[in-house]
Amino acid sequence: MKAITIYQVGEIMIELAYINGVLHGDGWCKQALGLRVKDYDFCKVFSDAFNKVFGTSYEPRIDERGYWLFRVWNKNGKYNHLLEYEPIGIDQYSAWLRGLFDSEGNAQLIKLKRGNNSYGRRVSIFSTNSQTLFRASKYLSEIGINSAIRETKNSDSHKGRKTVFELNIRSSKENYRKFRDFVGTNIERKKVVLDKIVNSYVDDLSQHYRLAQLKGATSKKMRTMNETLPKVVIGVRELINQGIKPTQRACRVIPGYNSIQRYIPQQKLIDMAMKLE
Repeated sequence: MKAITIYQVGEIMIELAYINGVLHGDGWCKQALGLRVKDYDFCKVFSDAFNKVFGTSYEPRIDERGYWLFRVWNKNGKYNHLLEYEPIGIDQYSAWLRGLFDSEGNAQLIKLKRGNNSYGRRVSIFSTNSQTLFRASKYLSEIGINSAIRETKNSDSHKGRKTVFELNIRSSKENYRKFRDFVGTNIERKKVVLDKIVNSYVDDLSQHYRLAQLKGATSKKMRTMNETLPKVVIGVRELINQGIKPTQRACRVIPGYNSIQRYIPQQKLIDMAMKLE
């Protein structure tokens, strides 16, 4: 029999943590162990985790309603221990949270009208079991991610009678970055939104404004030097031709002179004018 390495044992523990997280969400473990969802990538990762732990080769299939279904019979409760698994350490906490987020998580980025960098951001996990979310909050805290839990108000379209609770990741770039990097998701459409949420932040807004101002000032200077300077030099030359000494006071009548004075010393203007024929 081939020996199992410590590394392989660690990988299996991570898969067990992921499976347990899913079983606290969309998955079930009763007469059968299974998962029925609309996202193939989610169902595939769940089936791969199960196969890795138990050495099987089951695959998801499309059910009669068009959902992806993974199901194995749980005769005599042989898989019931999966419900009791307790993750240990950051890697397993992350895997457990990823399983729960794949099941019950939601990520949103909404552009607001208040400004160019104004967004509504939300990363949440929902459950009718408040203890599941308190457990999730504890694991998030161990990873260094702040969260809060609240009781939601069920909408008129909500068919269930149980109260739904919501765990929200506290809004900050660092919290969202940690969640994306340490927890993340196996569902591509959710990955896209998590990336967009993190990338929607400007690291230092004041620095962003300063750079924009500098860019604007540079552009303005270039326009002044390219368009205004030649006209001012010609104006200075015309004063000289008229026998008028080109003092600063005399040159103020030249359109654009005050703008050029910010960049070019008076004597240099005179020298440039004297070179004109």
